[in-house]
Amino acid sequence: MKNFQQEYRSKLRSIEDAIQCIKSNYDIVVAQCASEPQGVMAKLHILSPDVENVRVFSVLTLKPYEFYMNPANKGHFELASWFLAPGSREALKAGCGTVTYVPNMLHRAAADRIYRHIPEVFIGTCTPPDKNGFVSLSLGITYEKDILEHAKYVILEVNPRLPRTLGDTHVH
Repeated sequence: MKNFQQEYRSKLRSIEDAIQCIKSNYDIVVAQCASEPQGVMAKLHILSPDVENVRVFSVLTLKPYEFYMNPANKGHFELASWFLAPGSREALKAGCGTVTYVPNMLHRAAADRIYRHIPEVFIGTCTPPDKNGFVSLSLGITYEKDILEHAKYVILEVNPRLPRTLGDTHVH
């Protein structure tokens, strides 16, 4: 039997190392709301000197993150938001040039995104692995697994406080 804990430990990276897979002209889709990877989102801006035209698709950002709140990131990052939260609204009103609104029907979010352009990166959250090596996407049950299965790179922020949910939320 495979040692899943050893495999899991070999995949662990710091946020700074994990985001190095993000390159210019990449599309990133992030998990929504309670599954938002806040640690990763808070550090995306450190890539600004090295990337251009990175689009970050999100349903609802919970916090005002540097990558779209700072006008200096224009041309480096663009938040393509399916719903304008307070932070993204503020950046839009301030004319930062880093936020756009994307009309969307949530029940078609994954299908429409994959049809238009398969994102290079999915960033989400998950529980620690169970005894069989499966993590749960927890509250990320809307479009997250579909996007995860198609993205070239997957970054999952492990959060032991997330509930393990049943259904089609487990990945290995």
